Amino acid sequence: MKSLKLLFLLVMIPLFCSCPFIHDDDPSCFVFTIKFSFQNNSGKDLVKGIELLKWSPEDVPMEEAKSGLVNRSAIRWDVVFLEPCKNWNNINFSSLDMLYFELRVENDYNYLHSEFILDPGDCPNTKTIYYKMNSYYIFGDYNIHNIITHWETPKSKNHAIHNYVKCNSIEFEGKVYTPSGSKNTVTIIIEGKDNQ
Repeated sequence: MKSLKLLFLLVMIPLFCSCPFIHDDDPSCFVFTIKFSFQNNSGKDLVKGIELLKWSPEDVPMEEAKSGLVNRSAIRWDVVFLEPCKNWNNINFSSLDMLYFELRVENDYNYLHSEFILDPGDCPNTKTIYYKMNSYYIFGDYNIHNIITHWETPKSKNHAIHNYVKCNSIEFEGKVYTPSGSKNTVTIIIEGKDNQ
């Protein structure tokens, strides 16, 4: 009976995790997490007031939400891998059904938070990821804006369950930004939005 319970646990663990059950010394899942704040030259928060599908706390107006799920009509975006990656289609905006931005308010600024998990066997050489974004609300136009992120995948486990990947630098419209903290937080300045 004891061995049957152990077998049941070994079978069930992969079902509850999006990555395979592997040895403790190996990287398990790679977690790519990043938080974008967009501001103009004067420090105005360009994310504040973006349309949300759901928000929290629920009993306040959307504009006063502390977190929420950003409506796809307010920002279209996709993730494109520069290096080959199994099970990921790099066609523009192909993964919209899977990807959402979560709004998070911290220190009176609104952040667009993205987090997704990949199996290291599917994307073993991931070092450069393009975030392709289209949002009139943030950018003031209907163009696709490329945010190029450079990542350092861990060689060994750095968290109890997953491996958080460190973003070393971010490029946007000729400027290089260095993210901070475990959630790879970055503030991007949008030129020409001072009067809006």
